[in-house]
Order: sequence, then structure tokens, then C-alpha cells
Amino acid sequence: DQQQLLKTRIQRSSLIEIRPFNLRKNKLITELPYIGKEYKISFELLITEFPSAADPTQSVIHIGLGGDAAKYGDRNPAVWLSKDKLFHFTSSISGNNNYWFDTEIPLEENEWLEIEISQTLTDGKYVYEVSIDGASLHTIENVKPEQFGPVKVFAGDNFYSAAKAKIRNLSIYTRKG
Repeated sequence: DQQQLLKTRIQRSSLIEIRPFNLRKNKLITELPYIGKEYKISFELLITEFPSAADPTQSVIHIGLGGDAAKYGDRNPAVWLSKDKLFHFTSSISGNNNYWFDTEIPLEENEWLEIEISQTLTDGKYVYEVSIDGASLHTIENVKPEQFGPVKVFAGDNFYSAAKAKIRNLSIYTRKG
């Protein structure tokens, strides 16, 4: 089982929050000494209301060096919710400070979603992957993986409005790699 293999290969850095909580602008959950070349970030999200045209992109989670996207490592990774009822995922991939992709299938309100964002060393390559409810939606090789630190973990960053949503079972596993 790939998840069990990942848990044995990546040292557990932090289990951050278990009980559901509302996202809030500039909600700093913690600061970690680093996020390594290998990591797995997982959480469950309940969207209570989608963004409007007046505020079209709202922050869900943002892990990084503290800036918005000025330097490599500011988004490693980050997730937003769009007015189009889609997720917008970003990360520092292959030298791009703001590598991104959007999900294609519209999301629903008031349903818990399991989100997993990982980067693992597989067959000598670092592979970034995003899954929702166990289904892999996006994978890409990261040819410039780095360890970043210290990193801030926001549930609603300080650059965008927070999504109207709740998070539970947020966990971060990492290793220096």
C-alpha cells in the first residue's frame, strides 16, 4: 500500500490540527523548522460557500517562507478556492516560484473532501502529486526540489481573503531528503 510505504519513508514532522476549525485570513497555525524535499500534506476540507465575483480567489492553506510568491519556496505548497468552484494548487516546482494548476471538476458545498499534496522520491525522481478523495489529479516531476525553512503554515494566508470553509485532520509529514 503506497500510503503505508510513504509513512515509513517520510519521518513524521507534525500532526497540526485534528478538530475542525474555520479558515481565517492570516491564521498562522504554526511555523516548522523546514519542509523537506519529500513531504505529504493531508487535510479534509468542508466548503461552506464559494467565492463571489467580487472576491474571486480565496486562500485555503499556504505553506512557505512567508512571502506571497516572490521567491522560490514562498508557495510550497498553497491552495486556493475560485469563484468557478475549482481548486487552484500552487507550489515551487522545477525553479518556478508559482507552478500552478486548477482542478477541472466543479466542487460541491457542504461535503468533506480529503486532499493530499505530496512530493516523493520515486525511482530517483522527485514527483509532486495532488489527490482528492484518493484520486490522483495531477503529477509532475520536480527537477529542482529543495528543502525550505523555516516555513509558516497558514489556514487562510495574509495575502488573500480566507475561503469560507473548515479544515480538519491537517497533518504534515516531511524529511530533508
